[in-house]
Amino acid sequence: MGSPSIFVYDCSNAGLIVKSFKQFALQREQELEVAAINPNHPLAQMPLPPSMKNCIQLAACEATELLPMIPDLPADLFTSCLTTPIKIALRWFCMQKSVRLVPGVTLDLIEKIPGRLNDRRTPLGELNWIFTAITDTIAWNVLPRDLFQKLFRQDLLVASLFRNFLLAERIMRSYNCTPVSSPRLPPTYMHAMW
Repeated sequence: MGSPSIFVYDCSNAGLIVKSFKQFALQREQELEVAAINPNHPLAQMPLPPSMKNCIQLAACEATELLPMIPDLPADLFTSCLTTPIKIALRWFCMQKSVRLVPGVTLDLIEKIPGRLNDRRTPLGELNWIFTAITDTIAWNVLPRDLFQKLFRQDLLVASLFRNFLLAERIMRSYNCTPVSSPRLPPTYMHAMW
């Protein structure tokens, strides 16, 4: 597999995979350093494999946590947050008993919101635009500038995944799961912008 790559782990104890991957990447870097100074080393005879330290990892929960099972939400809640954030955010928000933004909004109504995500002139597109503005603001406020630039401004796909990861943290934390990322992000789930 090439590098840099993005890995997504949506399973119980997913943080364990992140830790193991980091150990593997460190071991690999050390072996490559030894091979670079020792021409007789077996790795010195092979083309250099790509570095693993720039790989991105997104995990649904810590090493000791189990994924939640909520009847009205998808079994792959973390992946759903990453791939369909507006739909999941609205479903989750509707399920919250303590917050009622608009009375009478049901899960059925959420499924019928018209429009396309990439067309801001439609209700769904406007919601997506607002979501992007909020998550970018949260990231700008919380992350170190260099990390913000790397994750939210250099690549559109990476930026989208990390915006959605912020939502995943917000939702998963409400079910006692702590999503993990590498590079690690500071907690954002209680940010005032939510």
